[in-house]
Amino acid sequence: MNSLKWGGSMNVYQEKYIALKKQFEQSKGDSGSVTALYDFKERLEECEEIEAKEVLVNVYDLLNYKKDAYDLLSSIGDLSDIKIKKTLGKNEGICRKLEKRFCNSQA
Repeated sequence: MNSLKWGGSMNVYQEKYIALKKQFEQSKGDSGSVTALYDFKERLEECEEIEAKEVLVNVYDLLNYKKDAYDLLSSIGDLSDIKIKKTLGKNEGICRKLEKRFCNSQA
């Protein structure tokens, strides 16, 4: 699989994501915008194209699927790219905090 590269020209997936993200933010996360994001997520999950997977990382992140975003980015990302390392570090930190909170609350 090709590795993720930030930048370059926008593709169809990125354009759709930007439109959905804008709708989500403007509507303050109303049910219609959330449903549209979940539908888009499911379509992206079925795609094998690297461009779709790159956008799926962002969709996961927006929907707070931090572990899924981390796992997918780890598998497709160029780990020598500093931006990808920062994103992975941020998501890993969030995952660890959530894991600790849930583990401690069950004790």
